[in-house]
Order: sequence, then structure tokens, then C-alpha cells
Amino acid sequence: MAVRSIDKLITILFLFLFIQTAYSQVPVLKREVSMSLEAAPLEKILIILANEADFNFSYNSKIINVDTLLSVHVENSTVKDVLEVILDNETTYKVTGNHLILIKEIPKGEKDKKNIKYEIKGYIFDAESGKALVNVSVYDPGGLVAALSDSMGYYNLIVPSKYEQLNLFYSKKNFYDTLIIVSPSDQSIDIELARQYPDYDVPPIVRIQPVTYTPVEDVGIVQKFVAKDQRVQAENIDIVETRIGQISIWPNVGTNLKMSGQVENRLSLNILAGYSAGVKGVEVGGLVNIDRKNVSGLQIAGLGNVVGGTTTGAQISGIFNNNRQDVKGLQLTGISNVILDTMRGAQIAGISNVLRGTMHGWQVAGISNFTTETVDGVQISGISNYTRKDVDVLQVAGVFNMGENVNGFQVSGLINAARKNVGGWQIAGLLNYAKTVRLSQLAGLGNIAAERVKGAQVSLLFNYSKYVDGGQFSFINIADSVGGIPIGFISIVRKGYHKIELSAEEVLYANFTYKMGVRRFYNMFTVGVQPGSEGPLWGFGYGIGGQIGTRKAVVSLDLKGTQIMENVEEQAFNMSFRFSPVLGIRIVKRLSFFVGPAINLHVSDLKDPVTGEFLTNIAPEKTLLWEDVPGTNTKFQLWWGGTFGLRIL
Repeated sequence: MAVRSIDKLITILFLFLFIQTAYSQVPVLKREVSMSLEAAPLEKILIILANEADFNFSYNSKIINVDTLLSVHVENSTVKDVLEVILDNETTYKVTGNHLILIKEIPKGEKDKKNIKYEIKGYIFDAESGKALVNVSVYDPGGLVAALSDSMGYYNLIVPSKYEQLNLFYSKKNFYDTLIIVSPSDQSIDIELARQYPDYDVPPIVRIQPVTYTPVEDVGIVQKFVAKDQRVQAENIDIVETRIGQISIWPNVGTNLKMSGQVENRLSLNILAGYSAGVKGVEVGGLVNIDRKNVSGLQIAGLGNVVGGTTTGAQISGIFNNNRQDVKGLQLTGISNVILDTMRGAQIAGISNVLRGTMHGWQVAGISNFTTETVDGVQISGISNYTRKDVDVLQVAGVFNMGENVNGFQVSGLINAARKNVGGWQIAGLLNYAKTVRLSQLAGLGNIAAERVKGAQVSLLFNYSKYVDGGQFSFINIADSVGGIPIGFISIVRKGYHKIELSAEEVLYANFTYKMGVRRFYNMFTVGVQPGSEGPLWGFGYGIGGQIGTRKAVVSLDLKGTQIMENVEEQAFNMSFRFSPVLGIRIVKRLSFFVGPAINLHVSDLKDPVTGEFLTNIAPEKTLLWEDVPGTNTKFQLWWGGTFGLRIL
């Protein structure tokens, strides 16, 4: 079935496929060409111009005289500059996508023709099968009017015209776009559309496919506001018109009519909600602004903004902002910001920010920030920050921070976690976790480094790391091996310092001591006894110490406190503080003999509850250096002594 019922009309039919090339990324009128023709027909010049600049052109030969002879000599000139040279004052042009249409306005003396609206109707078929095609977009981009074919393939379009021709586009997904240029009149046009097929002769190129996201028309809130026929038009028509401004009440009630989704505006005012191809300037909406492609400038909505392309500038809303691609600038909302690609700038939300790409800048949220890629900036939230990949600057959260590699800082009220390495600092009120730590972990409860700490771990309760090159400071330190120093009440180092000592002193004649940690700093747990006829005197204690020297001879500096349990009915504070530098000589492997002096300070509250007489009786009289009772409750004694024994392991 060919085009019917168009006798006495001069019609040009073009089937064209918009090919994506590097050149097509540049607007048609800004593409540069060089050509030199002398006394050539206008048609030839147009053909060469279209080939050089990689675009399609159309005209009605009845109203455009393409046989006119012209001379053109240009070098690196834009298409717009060339058109200004070759077209007369009565002929103008319209660019739609990658297509340039030559047109003539109705003469000023025939203004009455401009108010006429023409009815174009007909049927649309599949050229291959002959079957009727449903949901084909039929539109005049200049008049912003459009229609969809029904289940029978029938369409009806009312077209106003201010030109001496009508430009009718027929578009459907997976079919070649078709343009028909006809003279203005009521008419019936039946047409066939050719189906697009993949070019199987071209060998496939194996490449990693980029991540694709749901188009804006499939977002739930967009389907609530935008009618189905407008969404179908958007799927069919890949052409964007540019206009200075528009006003709309609802997506299909406005100055851009049902073609609003194909129009990019400089100024867009949506009383309630609006639907546009994009904005380069300012857009303000009472409820929702919806843009299929890019937004550049300022966008403000009472409820929310939805953008299918990139956003550059500022986006402000009362409840939400939803962006399907990159954002460069500011997102500010009362509840939630969502970006499905990279962000450069700042996201600020009352509740949450979600980013499915790299973040360069700031995320600030009342509750949570979530990012799937690297954070090269700052995340601040009231509860949690979660990043699937690296954190290069800072995360601050009231409860929880998570990243893969943390090269900057994590600061949290409760927990920080890095699945791999921490090159900076982790500071948490409760717990820090990382695989390796290059600088430091500081926590109120505990720190865990699954593999290695090159800096320091500081906490109140416990530190754990397999290998420690730096230091550990906590009540309990646990490690496989330590190159630095663990300082705490208990330091358990599997490949560290573990010794058992059997010794004698001037007070407790038989002592058992276990030392654990590293040579430079270890913990001591001791118990000793002094047999006696009236019952044994015994004690238990804790201490710290360090060791210097070689394998054959070492000097140990030990400081310990021992609670002495004397032979009385009621015990009290009765502590002996002892410092002893001792020399150790190895006898055989794993066995050493040690001997050395000691200085003791004994502090006792042990006395008779009736008489108030002090009952402690452990200080040797011959070596007693000083004794005093500065108050009435505590007795101080100072003496020197000594120790010797065997060190095992």
C-alpha cells in the first residue's frame, strides 16, 4: 500500500535511520564543513552539504526552487553560516533531530491561511506483513501536535500550518522513521513502515556493556502523572525540539500540548506537574517536574523532581529528587535524593541519599547515605553511611559507617567497618573493624584488624589483630605476632613472650609467676606462699615488666603489686609494691637462672578492729629502711630485699 489520495500534490517521501556517529553528537547547525562550488544548482549544494555534515534534508520541490544556480566557497564554516548564504529571504529551515527541512512561510498577504487547521487521517501498516500497526506516533514537530494509531492502524491528526507545507513524521520503536512533506489540505494518507532488523553481516564486537537504568517513563510516580499515550510517544520519538518557555497545569495540559515530552525549554512553569524533554534554564513546579533527558540550571518542585538524563546546576524539592544519570551541582530535598550514576557536588536530604555511582563531593543526610561506588568526598549522616567501594576522604555517622578501603577517616558514634584496608583513621564509640590498618583505630569498646595493624589500636576493652607492627593499647590485647608494643592489663601474643618463673623472695619464700606479652612489655600474674607454724602467709598479685639484653644474658625490670593475706581473721588492704631489676643467665635452652635486688613499699590497712593496732608483720627488721603512719588508718613500710629463681620456656 503506497501513499493514497494525494493527487495534485508534490510529495517527497524519505525513510531514514538516525545513525549514531561522533559527528551526530554535535548539533546539525554547528557542524563545520568546507566546500567550493561555482554556479551549481541549489539541490547539488544541499546534497554535498548534507553529506559533508552527516545529516538528512527534505523539501517540497513545488515551493522550493532547487534549480537555482549558486556559487559557494567556504572553509571550516558551520552549516548555519552556509544556509544563510545559499537560501533566499523567503526560505527558512527547521531542524528536527538529525534532519533539516527547508520551508517557506505563508506570505504576509495570505495571513488568513495561517488560522486554518487541516485534518490528516489514514491507516498505517507493516510494510512486510501488511498488518495494521498500533501505537505509531504521527506528529508535526513544528505545531507540537501528535496522535497515536489505534488497534486498526487508524490515526487522525489536526494540524495547524503557518508554512506552505505540512511536515508529517511517522515513528514507532523498531521501525524506520518516515517523513512525508505535503501541501496543506485536508487529506487521507495511508502509509507503510519498514521494520528495522539487526545487521547480521557485521561481526559482533565483544565489549562490556554499560549499566542501563530504567527510563524515566517506567518510574512509578511518572506513570501516575503522565498519561500512557504520552509515554508511548516518548518511546517512539527520539527527537527533541527547543523552545523558549512553556506553561502547563498537567503533563498533557499546557502550551506544548501532547508533545511536551519532546520539547526542551529554557523556562518551564508547571502549575501542578509538568513533563518535558529537558530544561536549559529554570523549571518551577507546584508538585512534580518530570524531564526525560537533561536539566541544566535551576529546578524547584514542591513535591519532587524526576530527571532521566544528566543534571547540572541546582535541584531543590520538598520531598524527593530522582535522577537517572549524572548530577553536577546541588541536590536539596526534605526526604530523599536518588542518583543512579555519578555525582559531583552535594546531596543534602532530610532522611536519605542514594547514589549508584561514584561520589565526588558531599552527602549529608538526617538518617542515611548509600553509595555503590567510591566516595571521594564527605558523607555525614545521623545514623549510617554505607559505601560498597572505597572511602577516600571522610565518613561521619551517628551509628554506623561501612566502606571497602578507607583511605581517609571514619568517625562513628557506634561502629566503623572497612571490608578491606584502612589507610587513615577509624574512630568509633563502640567498635572498629578492618582487614588491615595503616594508621590508627580508636574505639570505646574494641578494635579488630583481621590481618595487620601498622599504626596503633586504642580502646577501653580489647584490641585484636593478627600482625601488629605498631602498638596496641587496651585492657585486653590479642595478636598472633607483634613488632611493636601491646600495652594493657592482658596482652596475648601467640608468637610473643611466654615465661614461667619459680622464685624465692624475702617475704614469700615460694612464688609461681607467669609472664605474657612481648619482651619489651609483658604482664605478670603471680602467687606466692610463706609457710609458718601458725598457718601459711600467702599472696597473689599482678605486675608489668620489660626485658633487654641477648639470648644468653638479659636484664628484666619488673614492677608488681601483691596482696598479702596474713594469718588474721579479718583481711584488709595489705599490698606490697615491689620493683626488682634482675639479671638472667641462660643455663640451657628454655631454662635460665636469675637473681637480683628488690625495693619494696608496703601499704597496709590491716589492724585490730578493737585496739586499732596494726597487725601486718611481714617487713624484715634487718632491711627495713623507713616506716610511718601519716594518718590513723594506713601504715607505710619501705625495705630492700632480693629474689632469685628459675625461668622456664
